[in-house]
Amino acid sequence: MRNAWHVNCFTVESEFQSPWEGILVLTRIVRISLLLIISALLVPGASLATHEIPLIMFEVVGGSGPVNVQSLGTGVAVGDVTVWELDSPLAIDGIMLDNWDAQFKEDPYVTNNLNVTNTTGSTQTFIATVLLTIPAFSYGSAINSSVGVTATDSNGNNILLFANNGSTPLFQGTVNGTAMLPLDPSGLPLTTASCTVPFPGCTATDSAGTAFQALAPGVATQIGITLTFDLSPGDSAGLTSRFEIIPEPGTAMLLGLGLLVLSGARRRNSA
Repeated sequence: MRNAWHVNCFTVESEFQSPWEGILVLTRIVRISLLLIISALLVPGASLATHEIPLIMFEVVGGSGPVNVQSLGTGVAVGDVTVWELDSPLAIDGIMLDNWDAQFKEDPYVTNNLNVTNTTGSTQTFIATVLLTIPAFSYGSAINSSVGVTATDSNGNNILLFANNGSTPLFQGTVNGTAMLPLDPSGLPLTTASCTVPFPGCTATDSAGTAFQALAPGVATQIGITLTFDLSPGDSAGLTSRFEIIPEPGTAMLLGLGLLVLSGARRRNSA
């Protein structure tokens, strides 16, 4: 007996020895279809975006404390991404925050990009943080996350230092206020000797990143990036960074397994 079953956009044509065998196959397909539906519901989508107001903080350690600069810039919603940019250069505790921009998506990812000049007479420590509150999001991995730095001996005195502050990573991707992904370019500290062609006034660059990194699974309600670094007097640094989290691999594997089992059922019943 030849039958055609139409279930959830799949058509399975099989030769059945008895009606009971057909019912058994149909039951299996229905179970797999339910598994696919549940798996899809577990995967957060772009519809979660509600354009929460991000927290954007800058601090010169030893200065007047963290400054929330979010209101000193302009945020624009572009689809489901919020793009924020500092309106004009900003002097804070004797240094110059030349420019700063960030992107926020509640699906979720964040970027944190800034340029700063140390206009004081001594090496300073800087902390630049962006945070975004998001709808509850089950995560288990970080993907496509990176940090890049360009440091310039702006005053041309042949003394350049861009470095970690102690053991603190340059980049920390955070979830719910906890550092989950640290990144450090292998070439730190950067000095004039780090330049491709060393000379007074030269520029040194370095970067680090990961395409995929498993994290301890959990439920995120906030994600962010914190950049912490030391910079020598009279010199400038530009930093770019990105942090993204995704559901734990088990969710995607569940969907793939359902498709694999369905494919196997079709082959067996068409033999």
